[in-house]
Amino acid sequence: MPVSPLFDRQLYCTRRQRFADMVDSYNYLHLEIERDLIYGLESVTRPFSKVWLYGDLRLFKPNVTYEHFDVVSRSGVLYLDEEDLPLAVEPIYDLIISHLSMQFINDLPGLLMRYRRMLQPKGLFLATMFGEETLHELRSSMAITDAQLLGGAAPRVVPFVDVRSAGALLQRAGFSMPVASTQRYMVEYSHLHKLLYDLRYMGQGSCMHLRDRSCLPRHYFAVLEETYHKNYSSEGLLRCTYDVLTLSGSAD
Repeated sequence: MPVSPLFDRQLYCTRRQRFADMVDSYNYLHLEIERDLIYGLESVTRPFSKVWLYGDLRLFKPNVTYEHFDVVSRSGVLYLDEEDLPLAVEPIYDLIISHLSMQFINDLPGLLMRYRRMLQPKGLFLATMFGEETLHELRSSMAITDAQLLGGAAPRVVPFVDVRSAGALLQRAGFSMPVASTQRYMVEYSHLHKLLYDLRYMGQGSCMHLRDRSCLPRHYFAVLEETYHKNYSSEGLLRCTYDVLTLSGSAD
C-alpha cells in the first residue's frame, strides 16, 4: 500500500509564491544562515566550474556558470519544484547547494540520491535545513494550549529531521565523506504574532496534509501567548529556537 505524502507540496509552493513580495522584510534568518554557509564554503580551495543552487539564496553569486532555482518566480530565479527533479539526471555539476528547502520534501532519501547523481566526480554537495529542536518552544506551548482548551494536541508544527538521521541519509544516498552538523540560532520576539508572521511570510508555516483545519476558539492565541510567556520568556521577550542542519558530502 503506497504511503501518503506528509507534506502538501502544492500548498507549500503556493504560499511561497503568495508571500514572495514580503519575504525581503522577513528573511533575515535565511540571510544569516546563508552568510554562515558562504563563510564555511570559503575554506574550500578547489575551483568550481558549474554550480547548481536551490532555494532563497541572495548573497551567493559564484563567478562561474551557475543555475539558480526555487519554487518562487522572481527576477533571476527560475521556477522548479525541488521534489520534481527527474529520476534520470546527469553528473554535470561540481557544486550543488540546497538552502533551507529540504525540510518540506516528502521523499528526502530520493532527493539526496538524485543530487548525488548530479555531481561530477569529486563534486561537493551542501545543504541547509531546519533541524529537530526548531520551534520546540512553540510546539510545546501549542500542545499545552490544545490540551487545556481542546482536550488533546493536534499536529500544528511540522516535524524536523535530527542530525543523526540526516547523516545516515547522506550515507544511504552514496555520498563520500558525509557530514551533518547543527548550529543553533536564537531569536526573541516581543509578541507571539510577530513570531507567527515571521513563519508565515518566510513560507515556513505548516503544510502537512494532516494539519488541523478546524476553527480555533477565539481566545486560543491569547492563552497560547500566556503559556509561551510562562514557560519560554526572558525579560518579557519570547525565546524561539531555530536549529539549522548543515549537510555536506562529495561524489567519488
